[in-house]
Amino acid sequence: MKAETLREWRLRWGLTQAGLAERMGLHRRAYIQLEMGDRELQRWHALSLERVSIDIAAERADFSLLFDAVKGTIDQLVAIRLEQRETMPEAGAAVLTKEQAGFAANQVSETRPDPMPRHHDHEGILAAWQRGEASTAIASHFGTTPGYIRTIIKKARESGDPRAVFRGRSSTSLTDKRNLDHEGILDRWSAGWRTAEIARFAHTSPGTVYDIIMGYRRRGDPRAARRRRENPAR
Repeated sequence: MKAETLREWRLRWGLTQAGLAERMGLHRRAYIQLEMGDRELQRWHALSLERVSIDIAAERADFSLLFDAVKGTIDQLVAIRLEQRETMPEAGAAVLTKEQAGFAANQVSETRPDPMPRHHDHEGILAAWQRGEASTAIASHFGTTPGYIRTIIKKARESGDPRAVFRGRSSTSLTDKRNLDHEGILDRWSAGWRTAEIARFAHTSPGTVYDIIMGYRRRGDPRAARRRRENPAR
């Protein structure tokens, strides 16, 4: 995907740069570099964007907001189900047409007063947040993005759910370092991100990020190489 294509999709989704960055689990500055073409889009960026397109299409019940690659996959699945209906008539009653399959479950959910999409386990997500797990760890467990997890928590907080309690940036004691995205932290350190930027990505403190980097440096991980200037608070 090219930088200009990324911008076109962001505008189609009606998101700000900060909004799309949050859904992708990126710092706003890092996202801007992608959109400006100053950083190369990696495979994990593309996968994250595909997930964002699925989330937004489901939230708005709009099939046109899906990436073309995702639409192609859905078309293939629909074709398989139609073929199965022809070869196994008894299974055909449960098959929807392509138009009907366009997020019918989410259209039904619009009749409910809760504005949050239903295609993820919100109860499980809120329970994990209440236990103090980081948004990155929750996202990894439920197969979505940290930005989408934070959207769920924010909406639950606005509705008064006590499990969605606000955490300050100094809430590191609530999260086990083992639940943090160590690979993401190391990759961003290797790419030159500051500890404060990585901490915002990982939803933890700069000190915790620095502790993780030091641990992997002692193990000889080349991504945790020493920098000319290091400041755990920056």
